[in-house]
Amino acid sequence: MPTPITPAPITPGLVPTTSSGSVAPQVPPVTNPVLAGCHPDPSVCRVGEDYYLVCSSFSYFPALPIFHSSDLLEWTPIAHVVTDARALAGVGVELSKSECSDGFWAPTIRHHEGVFYVVVATARERRGETTLLFTATDARGPWSAPVRLDADGIDPSLFFDDDGTCWFHAARDATVPGAGPGELYVRRLDLETLQLVGPETIMWHGAQAGAWVEAPHLYKREGRYVLLAAEGGTGALHSVTAATASHPAGPWRTDPRSPLLTHRHLGAQHPVQNVGHADLVDTPEGETWAVVLGIRPIDGVHTLGREVFLVPVQWSSDGPVLAPGAGQVLVPGAGLSARGGELIATASASAPVGAGRDGVVDRAVSGGTAVDGGAWGRTAWEEPVLTGSAFAALRGPVPGVRALTPDGAGAVLAATGTALDSPTGTPAFLGYKQRDVRFRAEMRFTFAPAAAGDVGGLAVFNTPEAFVCAVVGVDRSGTVYAELTGAALSGLLDSGECASPPRQLLPVGAHGRWIVLAVTGDVHAYSFSVALEPVPGSVQQGALRWHPIGRVARRALSTEAAGGFVGVHLGPYVSGSVPPAGIASWPRSADPVEGAGAVLRVRSFRYRSGAGEQARAVPGVIPPPGLAPASAPAPDREAASGAAAAVRGGAGEPAGAGAAP
Repeated sequence: MPTPITPAPITPGLVPTTSSGSVAPQVPPVTNPVLAGCHPDPSVCRVGEDYYLVCSSFSYFPALPIFHSSDLLEWTPIAHVVTDARALAGVGVELSKSECSDGFWAPTIRHHEGVFYVVVATARERRGETTLLFTATDARGPWSAPVRLDADGIDPSLFFDDDGTCWFHAARDATVPGAGPGELYVRRLDLETLQLVGPETIMWHGAQAGAWVEAPHLYKREGRYVLLAAEGGTGALHSVTAATASHPAGPWRTDPRSPLLTHRHLGAQHPVQNVGHADLVDTPEGETWAVVLGIRPIDGVHTLGREVFLVPVQWSSDGPVLAPGAGQVLVPGAGLSARGGELIATASASAPVGAGRDGVVDRAVSGGTAVDGGAWGRTAWEEPVLTGSAFAALRGPVPGVRALTPDGAGAVLAATGTALDSPTGTPAFLGYKQRDVRFRAEMRFTFAPAAAGDVGGLAVFNTPEAFVCAVVGVDRSGTVYAELTGAALSGLLDSGECASPPRQLLPVGAHGRWIVLAVTGDVHAYSFSVALEPVPGSVQQGALRWHPIGRVARRALSTEAAGGFVGVHLGPYVSGSVPPAGIASWPRSADPVEGAGAVLRVRSFRYRSGAGEQARAVPGVIPPPGLAPASAPAPDREAASGAAAAVRGGAGEPAGAGAAP
C-alpha cells in the first residue's frame, strides 16, 4: 500500500531563492498537483503578473486548453487554442480519424512582443504527423488558424533570444547512424512569414544511452544556453535531463548531473510516479519554478491520467537545480517540508481521519471552500456548464449538441451513429475530467429513444477498450430499465472486476420524469446507481431513493489496463438511432421532432470530491449508492428538493420540460 500522506501543505517562497540568493517572498501554500486530472505535458509562460499554461489534449475537442493563474497555484481555464475542426482539415489534420491517444501532443506556449505562440505536433499511430503553429494577441483568443510548419517529429518548442531571433526545436528519431535512438534539432523561425528558415542543426542525442530524448525546452541564463529534455519514456523511468551550450546550434554538452529530476529511484510506494517533462518560468520577483507531469498511482494503477505538479528551482553555477534539497516533487507526507527557508525532514505520520488505508488525500481548494477533515477535498458540488469549456468531445465537435436552457447549464445530445468503442469518429459523448480518486458525479436527464436498443446515460471512459456506461433504455414492451454496458463488460464480469445485477426496471411513467444516474468512485471501484425524481406533490417528495445498478473495479478502467496516454473522463452519452436527415439539419431553436433519433436531454451534471457525510462512516470506504446503512443520511436531500423544483418549472426550465418528447 502507498505510504500514508499527511495533508501538511508545502510553502513555496521558502524554498526558491531570487537571483541574488536571498529568500524569496512567501506565497500561498502548494498542494500538489496544481492541476489535477488528465492535464499532460504542461508548458508555461509569464506575461507581467500573469501566467499561462497549455497542455496536451490528444484527440479531445476543443483542443489545447489554456489556463491562467496569478500565483502558479490556482489555475482557471480560459480558452482552447483549437475550436474549428474545419481549419484543421485545411492543413491536412483529420482528428476524426485519430485514435484517442493520438491527436495533439505536448504543445509549448511562449509570449514575445505582444504575441502568444503555441506550437504543437499532431500524432497518428503514435508518431508525429504534422507540426502546427498558432498565434494570438490575447491568450483568451481568438487564436489564429493553424500554420503548418515544415518540421518532423514531436514535442516542438520555441525560444526567443535576446536579439529577437526565434529558435524552433523539436524531437525526432535519430538521423545519425549509431546515435540515438532519438535526437533534438533546431532551426530558426521567421516571425514575419511564420515559416522555418535557414539550416537545420542536430543539437543533442540525450544524456542516457538507449533512451529516447524528447520534450526539449531552451532557456538562457547569464549568457549560457540551457536545454531541458525528458528521457526514459513517460512511464516509471521518466526523467528530466539537461545540456548546456554557448549557442542554440551548439555544440551541446551533457549536464553531468542528469537526470536533474526523476522518481525512478524512489520506489513504487512513493505517492507520485513517472515525473518528467519540465518547463521553467520566472516570477516577477526573480524566483524560478518548474511545471512537471506526474501520476498518482494506488496499488500500482492510476485512473486520473498525468497531472501537473509544481517544483521549486534554484540556479547554481552548474545550471538549474530542480527541487533543491529534496530531489523530488514535494507532496504532503512525502517526508519533507519547508520551514524557515530550509527543507526539513518530517516524521512519517499516520493517515488522517477519513483518509483511509490508501492514504490518498485529494487536492484541497483554496478560497474558503470547506474541506472534509483534509481528506475528501472539496465538499461543495460543482455544476459545470455542459456546453462550456469544462467538457470535451472525442475527435471533433458533437454534431447538433446545443444548450437545453437559457442559462446554458444543460445540453441536448443526439446519437451520432458512432459508439464509444469505435476507434474513429465522434460519439455523442461529452467528457469531464475525473480529478479525484474519491468523487461522486450525478446527472439528471430525460431520454427519448427512437427504437428498442437505443440507450442514453452516464459514461466513465478511458479508452474505447476500457469504459463503462450506466444507461437507461426502453425494451420492446415499453418498460424503462437501467443497466451497465461497456467495452469488455462480459470479461470484467467473468474476472470478478465487475458486479452487475440484472436490469433495474424503473416504474411505469419513468419516461415522463427526470432520471438521475450517479457514479461514486473510491480506491476500489466505480459504483453506479439510479433514482427517479419524485412526482411533484407526491408523498415521496424529498429524498431520492437510490437503486444500485453495478460496480466496476477501479483497476479495470486504469491506464495500466487500458493503455494509452489519457485519464478517465465522465459525462453524458447517447447511442442508437440516427436521424435520417442528418443531425446538422435540426433547427437550433427547437427540439428535434419525435422519431428523428435517440435524444438525451441533460438538465444538470454535477461533480464533487468525496461522498459527503457517508464517507465518514468507514474511513477509506465509500458505500455504494443505495447500499448505505439505514442510519446514514440520504444522499443530497437539498439537491433532491432543488431538482424537483426544476421539474415544476424552476431554474429557467418551462413547466413540463421534464417529460420526454
